Amino acid sequence: MKRIKKRRLIIFLFLLAIITCTLITVYFLFFAPMRIYGYNKTLDVGQYDNEPKIYEDENGKVIGIFPEILEYIAEKESWKINYVKGSWSKCLDRLEEGENDIMVDVAFSEERAEKYDFNNVEVFTNWGIIYVEVDSDIDGINDLDGKKIATMTGSIHTEGSGGIKNMSKNWGISPTFIEVEDYKDVFELIEDGEVDAGVVNRLFGLTHEDDYDVEKTTIIFNPMRLMFAFPKNQKLSKEIIPIIDDYLLELKEDRNSVYYQIIDKYVYKREFVLPTWIIPVIISTVALIIILTAMSYVLKRKVNKKTAELQKAHDNLEKKVEERSKELIIANIRLKELDRLKSMFLANMSHELRTPLTSIMGFTSWLLQGKEGDLNEEQHYQLDIVKKNAENLLELINNLLDISQIEAGKITLNIEEFNIVDVVNEVGLSLLPLAQEKDLELIYNTPKDIIMNSDRHRIRRILINLIGNAIKFTNSGKIRLDVKVLDEEKIKFIISDTGIGIKDEDINKLFKSFQQLESKSIKDHEGSGLGLYLCKQLVDLMNGTIAVKSKLGEGSEFSFIVPINLNEV
Repeated sequence: MKRIKKRRLIIFLFLLAIITCTLITVYFLFFAPMRIYGYNKTLDVGQYDNEPKIYEDENGKVIGIFPEILEYIAEKESWKINYVKGSWSKCLDRLEEGENDIMVDVAFSEERAEKYDFNNVEVFTNWGIIYVEVDSDIDGINDLDGKKIATMTGSIHTEGSGGIKNMSKNWGISPTFIEVEDYKDVFELIEDGEVDAGVVNRLFGLTHEDDYDVEKTTIIFNPMRLMFAFPKNQKLSKEIIPIIDDYLLELKEDRNSVYYQIIDKYVYKREFVLPTWIIPVIISTVALIIILTAMSYVLKRKVNKKTAELQKAHDNLEKKVEERSKELIIANIRLKELDRLKSMFLANMSHELRTPLTSIMGFTSWLLQGKEGDLNEEQHYQLDIVKKNAENLLELINNLLDISQIEAGKITLNIEEFNIVDVVNEVGLSLLPLAQEKDLELIYNTPKDIIMNSDRHRIRRILINLIGNAIKFTNSGKIRLDVKVLDEEKIKFIISDTGIGIKDEDINKLFKSFQQLESKSIKDHEGSGLGLYLCKQLVDLMNGTIAVKSKLGEGSEFSFIVPINLNEV
């Protein structure tokens, strides 16, 4: 009897083992996470040539920013990558048809989001830039009117809402566009003289500008977020996107991650260009550098100590930030990236443009004063042109910086007590030479002893812009400034002229940024389109209003009203 019970127990245990193994097998075949079985496959990835973002090296290996980031994720997830080569437009067609699983280096736009799915965390931000032939006379957007411009078919910088075609339409210019397959063809057409200009992205330009006989302009536009794109509404896309987003978030949070190593490798090391003036400056300041080096060593130790403390505090802060939602983290990263790019752009503009402009204006004034000898009439005329253009460019830079600070909410008003008569007299003295050159009469009607509590510098800036414009667009007659007190709380400034006037349909364009009116007489006095925009921003900042009335051929009247005492606003 005991032998029978023992045999039954053995049979029971054997059957239990078979059932357990069967259940485990069924689980792994049908219920195991897709991350193990669903992704253990080959992903077809679109490949085109756009160094340094994606390209082949001399051994035929696909490298670049996007491939190396994607392959890092693929290695962690045990994915296999198969690159499918083609032109940019062909790769996008394959993606739309579902023939490829992923396309790299795709700039996000609402139009494209209707065709493809995108991940949520951008790889980085890029923008378009105009290149021309060496020694070309194209240096501004208006110079592109009637010119031939090479662009890449399907590029966001060609067809997007912020692309060159739409930008040209908004500016009222009519260039001819020659579309090609890739950016290398754009540079080749410029070098061969078959087009006047070409559009490429910033990274391609930095990488290849020394390989072709081309020259970079200051025309930059259309900053875009570069992402991974996927076939629309595909199951595999919806499963892969969160994984890629998670990795990008994790990599971007760590300044020592492979992400920043790849960006440094392909972007920032290429972007540095040694200025032409650095060698003579170094030679002339060697002694000073030696002294500063000793001082910097001491300071460096202190900075390193503080940096370590800041890094520790930063790490603690990051741990707290990680506890917040993923949506907030993504938004925070985007804002930091945009702020960093804007700060970098403003710093470069301030340093690279204002410093040499100051030298140009200083040396020109020195020569005009006869410090290096007498000048003949032609020399004096040409140097005067240089000085005026330098002053105009410096004013443009200052306007851009002020506008950027206003739009970023970083500008503050310096409120002080002053007599408006003093400000009007200062403005009159500074603009009198311009009026005398055109034999114009300046008339100022200002009540005495009007004391304001406001930003003296901003009021003066607005008056100089408005009266300066009146002088610029008035060929004969007079310019008049009337100052009136309204209800003892507000003050009104009225600037009227006998100039060329403005069409009714153009009035609404006046206070928009980068807007210039279409008129032959106005084109003789082309500006940046920023002066009136800045005036409106400053008036708004002081809780005021600005208005204009004009009649074509008879003149214009600009007026603005601001509080007399900003401390009470």
